[in-house]
Amino acid sequence: MDEKKRIYIIFDHSADMLTFSEIKSLCNAEGGGNYFYTIDYSDDCNNKIRANNAIKTAFAVLVMVDSNSKYLGGMYDYEIESALHQEKPIIVVNKNGNRSIDLDNCPICLRNKFALHISNSPDIINAAILVWPLYYDMHKDEEKHSMYLEDSIYKHYNL
Repeated sequence: MDEKKRIYIIFDHSADMLTFSEIKSLCNAEGGGNYFYTIDYSDDCNNKIRANNAIKTAFAVLVMVDSNSKYLGGMYDYEIESALHQEKPIIVVNKNGNRSIDLDNCPICLRNKFALHISNSPDIINAAILVWPLYYDMHKDEEKHSMYLEDSIYKHYNL
């Protein structure tokens, strides 16, 4: 039996707890069997330390992006910067359905970074978790731009 992959999720904790819960349940319902987690922001003093430690143990990092994302700043940007600094494979999930980088909503700190941008679908998220970390590890020293999944992958899932 495969070991569960630890997937850290970065999202707007003030507005998106429901999205976090949906991702966890829908992606695991689709057979992903991954362990999705984040930190509890209730202890302001230790949030950055806890976020760094949590990201350190992640197999990959999901960043949920919507129309408010580029204005969030604070811990949201800090977690993204931490994942970039730790060279974690980042999968950007566009909640509006875009299949590639959404320049209107993508946080500035993620533009022109080697990250995979996908639409918000449990099947696509699980497919990205399967392929992106390996691809990222093989190409992170030469690639420096945003990536997206081919349309054939979306067609495979009837999307």
